[in-house]
Amino acid sequence: MDAQQITQRTCGVCPISHGLASVKSQEEAYGIEAPKNAQLIRNIMMAGDFIQNNITHFTISLPLILSMSLAYWPTAAMIA
Repeated sequence: MDAQQITQRTCGVCPISHGLASVKSQEEAYGIEAPKNAQLIRNIMMAGDFIQNNITHFTISLPLILSMSLAYWPTAAMIA
């Protein structure tokens, strides 16, 4: 059952999705079905991971987006 822990280290940004994918494949391999509460907790974890990933990606790319938009923004000297 160490596969989940190892798989989570594959990506530094999205360990939750890799870990849950590993757990789901182990469940299918062993013929186990997760209880409803476990599925609910997994969905909540994925929702939190989705929000965290979007905030992280937006924060990392924001300076690049702003620098590109400011470089192409027309100034008063360019208009006149």
